[in-house]
Amino acid sequence: MTLTNAQILRARDAAIAARLPQLHSIIHAVCNGMGVSVADMKGHSKRDPVVIAARKQAAICAREAGFSWAKIGRAMNRNHSTIMMAVNKA
Repeated sequence: MTLTNAQILRARDAAIAARLPQLHSIIHAVCNGMGVSVADMKGHSKRDPVVIAARKQAAICAREAGFSWAKIGRAMNRNHSTIMMAVNKA
């Protein structure tokens, strides 16, 4: 049986959608553990606790969970290059 491009794209989109709750649960877990609000994490605060939590969250999502830079960036309202830098500094 040969799959059409549309079927392949639907399967890919379903797999991506299934992983999104995992990404958001990582964000919430890191925020709760570090005592930082999700709003602060997604905002542009430069306070040390927020920056440290954002770096840890980006590193966990990239290294442990295997999410792409772009997907993490979208979840955190950041550019993918900002996420790359955060992971490198974590």
